[in-house]
Amino acid sequence: MPEVVKTTFATSDFSVEGRAEERRFLQRVFLLGLALRVAVASFIALLDLESFFGGDAGTYDWVGWAIARYWAGETAFPVRPASQPGYFYVVAAFYFVFGRAPFLVVLVNCAIGALHAILIYRIATLTFDRRVARGAALLTACFPSLVLWSAQLLKDALVIFCTLLSLYAVLVLHQRFSLPWLALFFLALLPLHSLRNYVFYIVAFSALLSFVGHKRGPVVGLFVHAVLAFVFLLALNSLGLLERELQTLSIESVLEQIHMSRTKLARFAQSGYEPEVDVSTLGGALRFLPIGLVYLLLAPFPWSIANVRQAITLPEMVLWWGMLPWLLRGIALAVRQRLANTFAILLFVGSLTLVYALFQGNVGTAYRQRAQILVLLFIFVVAGWQRQRGAASWAPKTSRPPAPSLAKPIS
Repeated sequence: MPEVVKTTFATSDFSVEGRAEERRFLQRVFLLGLALRVAVASFIALLDLESFFGGDAGTYDWVGWAIARYWAGETAFPVRPASQPGYFYVVAAFYFVFGRAPFLVVLVNCAIGALHAILIYRIATLTFDRRVARGAALLTACFPSLVLWSAQLLKDALVIFCTLLSLYAVLVLHQRFSLPWLALFFLALLPLHSLRNYVFYIVAFSALLSFVGHKRGPVVGLFVHAVLAFVFLLALNSLGLLERELQTLSIESVLEQIHMSRTKLARFAQSGYEPEVDVSTLGGALRFLPIGLVYLLLAPFPWSIANVRQAITLPEMVLWWGMLPWLLRGIALAVRQRLANTFAILLFVGSLTLVYALFQGNVGTAYRQRAQILVLLFIFVVAGWQRQRGAASWAPKTSRPPAPSLAKPIS
């Protein structure tokens, strides 16, 4: 009996010690990511490089300030952004409360970008294990493009945050159905419609499909699927979006919109590529898809560097190319051994990759939008690296960490 008691207390102590170590690791990763982003943001602000790295920052600043002035009654002319207005209103809300302080909004973006690493750690823990989670969190905190795009007055940090939080909530719902986590999923999902509406739909449909035939059983899977679908359609209808969106979700209309956007990017940008390609038909889209995938995942290429902005990305690209064998190994491992756990992530990443491969028309925007994909691909990169070095020993389903509760802090 004393030996049993001793073993029980030893296990309990180890568990407490493990949780404390995990908390310290996440705190360090968050502070590291925050420090890198604040340093880059300060460098950009001091040297006035906003237009060099991200021209959209000036647009968000000007339009956000105009909206804030209208809200304050300083002007009688309302400003209404034409499409995807969400981040304009976010900036306007900060300006309305604090005055025109763009660097303050940038600092908030830096904090949100640092939180990406925490969410990736949680997602990787639920899909693989804590060793994979640690590596993925470190890559997310330090990878140059992820640091750069979350250290400016851009919406990328908020888009990635909402995406990761939505997918994390889905993974928790896979383990046990919970109304608070369902509510959190929709609270994270709905802002995506006004930030990047196509990401909104890809996250929503990836979540819905991931519950069909899930490992918890077809009955539970179909029940959760039905609940999610009902709430999703109810939310669209309450926002007045359902009828309009259903009219534009045909394959022909979607491909036509993609073609128009891609042609504009390819013809009027210095780093545009394949401007004469027609992706408005299914056949044309399929023919261009391999070329688009190569540009999206691998550009800019060393032999095609045409300006300073492309040249400074070369070290990161060499690092990313070196990770590709681990990525392929990690995806193959996930499909063979962890498909039930990783299906929602694979479906989201695959769908967004296909959309961006067809949509992007210049190297600059492809490099920027790739960050939304990289942040999740790091999980498979680290998993593949762990398997290659023989350190992978995935925990059986019965020993996986329990699903978190909203009654306790996520961290």
